[in-house]
Amino acid sequence: MSLYDTYKADCPDSIVLFKMGSYYLTFDMDAEILKEIFGYRIVNDKVAIPYRFLPRVTNRLDEMSINYTIFKKDDKIKKEFINNKYNDIFYEIKSFEFRRDAKKELLNKIERLIIDTDYYNKIKKFIDEI
Repeated sequence: MSLYDTYKADCPDSIVLFKMGSYYLTFDMDAEILKEIFGYRIVNDKVAIPYRFLPRVTNRLDEMSINYTIFKKDDKIKKEFINNKYNDIFYEIKSFEFRRDAKKELLNKIERLIIDTDYYNKIKKFIDEI
């Protein structure tokens, strides 16, 4: 079990960040959530936030009422909200991914069925507008 997994097990409905050098790291769905909110790039299933940007991140999470926990050495900073939005955003992202994947699969099937690319492009345009 990784260090992140150990921390995440204690805080399943929170963004978990832990300090590693001069960065704060998060992984998996927490990385996806930060990508969605801030536009961060995910590299090797993780987001690395430079320490100087941590206040910007925590301020935005506060504004959005998203729980977070920050681990540094022997210190733990935990912020919890009564109306925590972590799961709402998690399910919104998962729903979007599902719709995107379903749309791709549908277009692939249609493309295989249609020989005339002009018809395919019209159908694709229609589906993209949904």
